[in-house]
Amino acid sequence: MGLGSCPDCGGKLSTSAKTCPHCGRPCALQNEPDLKIKKANTSATRKGCLFVFGVLALSVFVILCNVNSDNTDSSLFSAENRHTSIEELDKKARAIPSSNAKANLDAYQELLQLVPSSERYKNKVAHYESILAEQGIRTSSRKPTQAHPTFSVVSNEVYDVPLKTQVERKIVISEKCSSEEIEKLLRNQYDVVRDMDGFQYHSHPTHVWVAAYHSLETAEGAPSRMLGRISAYGSDKSADLTLDKDLIAVAWNESESRFSLTTETRKAIYLKLSAIEEDVMKRADAKIPIIDTESLKRNSELQSRLTNELEAEILDEHEISKEDLNSIFLEGWEKGWPDQSE
Repeated sequence: MGLGSCPDCGGKLSTSAKTCPHCGRPCALQNEPDLKIKKANTSATRKGCLFVFGVLALSVFVILCNVNSDNTDSSLFSAENRHTSIEELDKKARAIPSSNAKANLDAYQELLQLVPSSERYKNKVAHYESILAEQGIRTSSRKPTQAHPTFSVVSNEVYDVPLKTQVERKIVISEKCSSEEIEKLLRNQYDVVRDMDGFQYHSHPTHVWVAAYHSLETAEGAPSRMLGRISAYGSDKSADLTLDKDLIAVAWNESESRFSLTTETRKAIYLKLSAIEEDVMKRADAKIPIIDTESLKRNSELQSRLTNELEAEILDEHEISKEDLNSIFLEGWEKGWPDQSE
């Protein structure tokens, strides 16, 4: 214990005294050296704490920066890898022989999952699904049905919009078959189309239309002459199926009769009709060359008269009417029968 002096009265007092015995001032004094040591210790402690906090804050900042950097690099790396993966898969798909429909379908289905909006991949998938359907191979999870008549998919049109995803498919059956067989085939193709996926706006087609024909020329030139059709407009609607049993009965018969004429006879008539125009023009120009308005009028009248004479010969030969003749010409034009120019 030491002595000190009161700051107010200057009297002597113990350094441990709580008040001055002379004036009563509270003055719990401490040794100057002890006070300095305490202050020094306090200052050092504060500086140490500040240093530790600074180091901790810096460490946290560095860690956060590294995490963000890693995430950014990881995202870029992931996107880069995805792009590389698509390119590699596309290259492999292109290398698959077109004859291997199953391998092509698997490859393009995988690509379509990576790029769902790709029209090219959608078309490829639809194309190879059609080929497999022709071979009687199902691409859906449904159980395969019994063998169907030989057929080919000649068109597969897709309308993919927000309101609906519609698929219209035309198939041509190349062998004679019964109404029951056509019905089973149409239902099979309906299921195949219903199971298609990878569209932009709907997971599966909402509208389905499948029509069957007995020849390609009929499918392209006379689309209303269907053997049968199955359709459903709306994903919650049941399928509606219709069959033309009268057409089915004669569709694959080469002697299919119209106007009591076989198909081959009608084709021959169409060929004659296509040749009449050129023949008449040559004959009229040779007899009445066109040099002025009057000669043009006479030339046209001659062409009309010659045409009527040649057509009359065909009518008499086959015992058909002018209306029948016009129908045969229209049938040949719609079905793309060979004409004089070929």
